[in-house]
Amino acid sequence: MTKFQCGDRVQYGTYGSGKSTCLLRFREYPDRLLLLTAGHVVLPTFARQGDEIHAIDASGSPQAIGRLLTWTTIDGDPTTDAALIWVCPDMVDARLRLGQTLEDLKPPVAPTIGQPIQIGGRHILDDDSDPQIAAADQDVEGMIVVGPDWAASTAVTYRSQIVSDRVFTQGGDSGSLVVDRNMQVIGMVVGADENRETGFTVITPFSALLAPSAWNGLQPELITSFDPADFVCPLHSASFSPNHTVNLRQGAAPETEDIPVTTLDDGVDTTISTALRLHEIGDASPYRISFAGKGKSGGSFGFMQGDLAANQPVVASTFLQVLEAAGVPPATAQSLKSRLSVHTIASPLSPQESALVNNALNSQAGRALVDKMDQAILGNVLDDVRTCMATAAAGGRCISLKALLYIAMWINMSGPPTTLLKWLEGVEVMFDNQVTIPPPGNIVDGIALEYYLQRTHYFSANPANFKRLRQCAADALACRRA
Repeated sequence: MTKFQCGDRVQYGTYGSGKSTCLLRFREYPDRLLLLTAGHVVLPTFARQGDEIHAIDASGSPQAIGRLLTWTTIDGDPTTDAALIWVCPDMVDARLRLGQTLEDLKPPVAPTIGQPIQIGGRHILDDDSDPQIAAADQDVEGMIVVGPDWAASTAVTYRSQIVSDRVFTQGGDSGSLVVDRNMQVIGMVVGADENRETGFTVITPFSALLAPSAWNGLQPELITSFDPADFVCPLHSASFSPNHTVNLRQGAAPETEDIPVTTLDDGVDTTISTALRLHEIGDASPYRISFAGKGKSGGSFGFMQGDLAANQPVVASTFLQVLEAAGVPPATAQSLKSRLSVHTIASPLSPQESALVNNALNSQAGRALVDKMDQAILGNVLDDVRTCMATAAAGGRCISLKALLYIAMWINMSGPPTTLLKWLEGVEVMFDNQVTIPPPGNIVDGIALEYYLQRTHYFSANPANFKRLRQCAADALACRRA
């Protein structure tokens, strides 16, 4: 197996390549090995979190090394143009293309005017040919940026950049690590004006690469000591597929709020509840009868969409109590419940009966009863989520917040977990569509759950529904941050 070094070329699929910068890790995720590069090097317009990234070995052959984790965008005159790739530690060579090792790297330093700098393949020679820092905090207008499969190049103003006194890079060097003669880290190449007489290279300061908003407050640190046993691999069993639809050039970077969760405190419960509500009813009122028109569902109500056709005692009893509180005669209430407790694609009630039921549900007494029912159903889902957490923990795994949102919504859709629990235990599972899912790593995060759920029979047959699931998780996390 060929290993890659920092400074090797990296690319998305079969598109053009750039250079890899260095290795980082988030302090909050010390067992994830992250490779830094320039964002425009590995981000076609259709890329998404979890896509495979390849390194190019000495023979020119691409080899998968990891998956996209997060990135910045270049919309709005950026300071950073960066992407992080979660790489497999067994694929990493601790040497650098600068000719030295990770251990030779020194902590980042603030750039100073006149400081000689170098990248892999362009070393300091201590003569007049050495490039130096000409400006340390300069806005560079009109930089032409081209990414993989971009329909057109983009003019970008990079803010607060380091600028060299001459161009010392060439096409394909974006992403290169820049250091001084003492191997102190300076920054990352993002582009150049290649005019021989007036040209310069643009370098993003390393301090800016440690603090973009896309990292969502997580604390990255430079890795200079490397033991593969300290890190875990991302899921890497899926084959590369370019059939994605998220437009990164126009959208925001993906959430990195994928924090491991050890207990369901009030904040986590609220976030899960928000995701479930968004997934079930969105902005609609929970205090009215509704009809899914699919599966075996009948009339439903509440933000947890208690289904009268699902034989849930708490739903049936709540419905009758709501009508009783509204003064509806018992015989009429039973008739309404019976007609709403079978699969129906549309309301079997007359307009007058629908108004009667909805007015009862939306009354003060009705709302209180519906809220109580929702909390009971939510409690059952949270109990199943806790079982998933305990099962994962018994196998030495932790589950992230984003993954828990996916798990809760899936449980609410499909019932108590069975196959999911086996997978969380560390067992390879196979769905009835003959798709085999390898067990997750030590961190069961959003990427892992997306990988699992998209291969279930339901989401394989209904891929459009998965987009809604993902959006509800993202919106719930956004509510948590607000």
